[in-house]
Amino acid sequence: MKTFTTFIVDMMKEESLFASQGGPIIAAQIENEYSNIDWAYGNDAPLDEYGNLNQPKWGHLKQLLEIILSMEETLAYGDRHDVDYGNMVSGTIWSHNGKQSCMLGNANNYQEFTVDLMGSKFTVPAWSVTILPDCHTETYNTAKVSVQRSNMVKLLNGEGEDNDEGNSGLTWLWRPEGFEQLRNGSVRGSLFTVNQLLDQKAVTNDTSDYLWYLTSVDIKPDDSFLKTVVTLQIRTEGHVLHAFVNGRYNMPQSGLKNYGAHYDDDLVGVHGPVTLISNKGTPMEVVKVLTGNPWTYKVGLQGMERGVFKETRRPKKWRANSIPSNRMFVWYKTMFEAPLGTDPVVMDLLGLGKGTAWVNGKNIGRYWLTFLAGSDSCSNTCDYRGSYNSNKCLTNCGKPTQRYYHIPRSWLKNGNNELVPFEELGGTPMNIKLHAVTVGSMCATPYEGQKLELSCQGGWVINQIKFASFGAPMNSCGSFRKGPCEAPNTLSVIEKLLNFTMSTHNLIRVFRSRPHRRKTSVLQECLGKDSCTVEVSENKFGSTGCNLAANKLAVEAVCGKYEQ
Repeated sequence: MKTFTTFIVDMMKEESLFASQGGPIIAAQIENEYSNIDWAYGNDAPLDEYGNLNQPKWGHLKQLLEIILSMEETLAYGDRHDVDYGNMVSGTIWSHNGKQSCMLGNANNYQEFTVDLMGSKFTVPAWSVTILPDCHTETYNTAKVSVQRSNMVKLLNGEGEDNDEGNSGLTWLWRPEGFEQLRNGSVRGSLFTVNQLLDQKAVTNDTSDYLWYLTSVDIKPDDSFLKTVVTLQIRTEGHVLHAFVNGRYNMPQSGLKNYGAHYDDDLVGVHGPVTLISNKGTPMEVVKVLTGNPWTYKVGLQGMERGVFKETRRPKKWRANSIPSNRMFVWYKTMFEAPLGTDPVVMDLLGLGKGTAWVNGKNIGRYWLTFLAGSDSCSNTCDYRGSYNSNKCLTNCGKPTQRYYHIPRSWLKNGNNELVPFEELGGTPMNIKLHAVTVGSMCATPYEGQKLELSCQGGWVINQIKFASFGAPMNSCGSFRKGPCEAPNTLSVIEKLLNFTMSTHNLIRVFRSRPHRRKTSVLQECLGKDSCTVEVSENKFGSTGCNLAANKLAVEAVCGKYEQ
């Protein structure tokens, strides 16, 4: 992310776009907006949260930018003429120095329309824009995604794909986090004591997620409170409230407002009232109000003050025996080796509850795996057509906001690396695993006249073509099947050149020695390479006999380690 941001900022500086350079940009801002926690991360941004290309979004957007750039002069300086075809279908024509560029738009949610543009017929899919750089040739449509679609996989320790079963085999140490208590009316390291409940943000000044509110109340031996059921009632504005009475833990309260307009102005922490209620809900109810008591404030946790998450040569007070599970307020520590290669590294924190984790002394983020999104708003299919709303195309229903945490390669060392999670609610570290994220398989559906572009990453190569058909293939990625017509040369040539044998992790390719003189196939162009580009045409694959306006190529390929 740092590299990408620097690249964009430097590019704007080179063009003197900032106000300090005399340009129009007064301020640049980077936003990370989640909206509802069910929503897909970044609304399918071109890069995923690990820095991988998010295909097909990256490739489809790249095509768009290249086409717009090719039309730049005409769009920027040309005369504009709009055409209304009716039925929410429109066209725009730009003319400049004898050149013309056109766009056709269809704002219908579900119905496609065919229009006449300068004597030629063009069908515009629902809720899409068609771009014709010369007003005669369609080169791009927002609804026709022909570029690579990548299926990303998480490899356990950079090797085989994880099945979510069993533990990680890591060796753990642990130490408890102490609870703060008033002693003679004071607490070591406290800030101050006032007869008022203060906002958490104001007191912590963004130095910690944790703030202790401590007070005391004297109850005489003959007080009725000692003889009845007493309820502690606290009004709080925060994620989680942990309450301790005489050192004994009471169940937490929780809430999760973490975005919205003027969020910085919202109250956080305990603002009261705080009451002790005897015989609540009965005629004998008695209330003691603690809101105006003397309150002592202490910021942070003991472990964070002592830097137990920092790298240490001789760890002190860490215990190796009886690793606790479902214990609250506990620190864990383990050592791990980074996966080989260059693929992004992520830590699966499944099994933990709520807290924060560090790798080699650097904070990789807060986690809250026990707080789950609603389970009834997601669908197996997604249709972005029509106006956007926050309930459209929801993902991860019934799951936590985040489970996998990216660890930048620059933070990792050769040999041992140190992971330290602080667990607040109670969980187990035994299921924590390390993964490398890479392209496992991919599909593409370019049309005749376009290019097939496939690429693996992290040193892997294309080692299997699961499907290839040029003509009128049917269905979608993962369920492709041949249509009524196709070029027979697409797959058959390579099947004679190659034998596939199954190994433990992937399919190994074995060459026969005899040559073949028939036309080249997509397999010959791509197998054994980390990436490939193939022109899509009947000249390349042979005649299809489909009698279509444009033949289509459908390919599904698998990435893996190169073995011969």
